[in-house]
Amino acid sequence: MQKPKWIIFIAFPIFVGLTSASIGNYLPFSGLYPIPEKTPEPVNIISKFTYPLHTPVTITFKGNLGREQVYLTNTGTVIKIDLKFLNTTQVVFGGPLYNKRYIYTETKFYWTNDLKGAAYTTVNGRNGAPLEVAMIYYNEEYGSHYNSLNYRDGIVETLVRINVGSKHNPDFEPFLKAMKTVQKPGPPTEIKLYDAFKWYYNVPQTIGYFVYPGSQFNETSGGTFYCSTTIVFDKSKLQFISEKQFREAFLELQDKNGKQLINQRDQNPQGFRPVARARKIKRIVSNKFYPSVI
Repeated sequence: MQKPKWIIFIAFPIFVGLTSASIGNYLPFSGLYPIPEKTPEPVNIISKFTYPLHTPVTITFKGNLGREQVYLTNTGTVIKIDLKFLNTTQVVFGGPLYNKRYIYTETKFYWTNDLKGAAYTTVNGRNGAPLEVAMIYYNEEYGSHYNSLNYRDGIVETLVRINVGSKHNPDFEPFLKAMKTVQKPGPPTEIKLYDAFKWYYNVPQTIGYFVYPGSQFNETSGGTFYCSTTIVFDKSKLQFISEKQFREAFLELQDKNGKQLINQRDQNPQGFRPVARARKIKRIVSNKFYPSVI
């Protein structure tokens, strides 16, 4: 009788999408990358749990912000900026976005009344800021912001922390003037984005960043979509305004019930969310009149 032959299989665990080599291949975060359905946002980014970004890190911005007519609105729950015309001149591509073109669609603000607190993001539990500005872009191939919410590579969100201290920023004054017209919920105020936003655009051209899959809230449906790539700049606070300017612009805002309006996100652990890190980014701005944006 022939003895049975034993075949030994050695199993090697395969972690799809979790290696430093592969994470760069799945940015922006499309259907190729499994995003946990209940991934909280924002996150406290733990730098030792990030992956090196292996894609080219140069991000290109094109356009002329001086042409952008926008509406500043207090909705009673948030302060936001929307385009007056849909034919925006701002586009961004490259870096973790590859050759996909993303078109500017809106700006959102996050803030807290705790001057030592974090409005939106932190890194290793620190480096938060009481004011943070998010600029939102949608994927050009999907035709609109609304349509892009249906795709995991549909939205790009860029975040800049704002330092609040004793130093007065004269470039903030046009924005402060506009903010005083929307202290209570009501009709929007029309402004020129660049004229009112010079205080925000002065960001170094060479800077590192983190990138991770994020979420966007759909105001029409009331649902949350995990459809965005979030870029958070590595330096803790890239721009500044004075405490007086901050209080007059944001801490006197009223919500729809006449109470103080605060728009702050709870901090959540990074958990299983993949976060990539680019140590250095060199931005290319194609128009010499284009301000220094991210």
